[in-house]
Parts: sequence; C-alpha cells; structure tokens
Amino acid sequence: MDPHLLRHLLLPPHTLHSPNLQESPPPPASQIPRPPSTTQPLPLHVRQTEVIPHRTLLRPIHMLVTEPIVGLFSLYVAFNFAVLFCFFAAFPYVFESVYGFSTEQTGLVFLAIGVGCVLAVPNTILCDIYLYQPRFRASIKVPLLDPYSMVTSLP
Repeated sequence: MDPHLLRHLLLPPHTLHSPNLQESPPPPASQIPRPPSTTQPLPLHVRQTEVIPHRTLLRPIHMLVTEPIVGLFSLYVAFNFAVLFCFFAAFPYVFESVYGFSTEQTGLVFLAIGVGCVLAVPNTILCDIYLYQPRFRASIKVPLLDPYSMVTSLP
C-alpha cells in the first residue's frame, strides 16, 4: 500500500494541522463568555414561527440527509418496526384462516406474546448476571474488590 495514501487515511490533511489540535493555554475564567440566559422565554411570535419549526423539522431532516449514521440507523429502525407491525397484522390472519380460530381465540394468542415479553425481562437480567458479567470480568482480569476492603484501605 502506498505510504502517502496510508498517511492520508490515518491523518487526513484537514486534521493534521488543525488549530484545534495545537496546544494553547485555556483562557482565564473571566474571558469565557457566559451562555445566554435561558430563564427568560422568547416572545411568542418568535417561538412559533422560527424556533419550533427549526428544531422539530429542519434540524432532524438536515441530520437525516447529511449524517450517514443517522440515515442508516433510521432505515434499520424503520425495518424493525415494519417487521413488527407485519407480524402483528399477520397474526390474526394466520390463526383465523389456517388454524380456524375464532376472533376471541385469536385475541388470546396475543397473550402468549405478552407472557413471553414479561418472561424475557428476568431471563435477560439473569443471563447478564450469571453469563456475561463473569466472562467480561475474566477477560479483563481485574480482581473483584468488595466495597468493605475499598473503604478500609482509605487513609
């Protein structure tokens, strides 16, 4: 691989000599500008015509179009919701047409989903406590300290 290309990928030119990366002493506290006061509300006509549409419509749409991770994550969430809602829409159709359930019986089938969701919560917690956390602690090889030994070792 070309070393210039590798250098360009690892240290792009716009970050290589950035003034933000050069060390400079922090300004004294008296020179730091104070944030504008948020205790006084904006006038009603300004709030309705400028701030609310900008914050609720323009900013999210701008991020959706210009930020790739926001767009991809939105597509992923949209796909998950589509699968979920298709599942709930297909449930009554399948159980009424294929298995001959009545409307009441089909409604009772949804209780199984609720019971499964309720049972998933403690199952997830127990798996985390007894499976994932011990494996994580073993992988980082840090001894587990009890709180009493930490308090008694203080000067």
